[in-house]
Amino acid sequence: MKITTLTYDQLAPSLRTGDIVLQHGLDEVSQTIQLLTGSTWSHVSIVVLSKDLGIDDPAHPILLWESTPMIEVVDETIHKPKAGPTLVDMKARLLENIAMKHDGAFAVRHFYYNFEASDLEILKDYIATVHDDTFPTNLALIADWVKGRLLNIGADPAAKTYFCSELISETFMVLGLLPTMHPDNYYDPADFSSKVNLPWLKRAYLGNEILFTVNE
Repeated sequence: MKITTLTYDQLAPSLRTGDIVLQHGLDEVSQTIQLLTGSTWSHVSIVVLSKDLGIDDPAHPILLWESTPMIEVVDETIHKPKAGPTLVDMKARLLENIAMKHDGAFAVRHFYYNFEASDLEILKDYIATVHDDTFPTNLALIADWVKGRLLNIGADPAAKTYFCSELISETFMVLGLLPTMHPDNYYDPADFSSKVNLPWLKRAYLGNEILFTVNE
């Protein structure tokens, strides 16, 4: 089967809120995640169109909702960089990752679900609720993931930290689109790849992985 790779500019018009973005990391931590999970991917985030959050900024129409230790790209809600849960311009984030040699490949999976106004309000409220939280240390990240994956026990909410797939899974749970039979720290980026069929609710589903490149 021929695999087509699009450019970001070719892909951008088709992006919608809820689409999943997967990233292949090149740094040591990312390589460890990919090794432990047997996956190409070490980071996951969600596309959010700024208009769906009522953000009037035509210069940044396509955002990423993610949790990251990086603080190089401006968060679109507080207008300064922050670690942990953050809402950033998608293209700016990915270009920065390339420039810093953090990532070497990208893929998107379109999320097929008709977001209604009530869903977008829930999403907006959730983003505001966890936005001040931060990213865990590497040790805490591994400990929380093992706790969720092997013991099916949630992370301590008092810690107020999220690793990437923890934030993404909880976002979908809050929207009522992903079951709560596993805690949010059970999930890793590989679970959002095409190798795994998650039990989506409300007839939602993910499309195939579409590889893409990002250039200035």
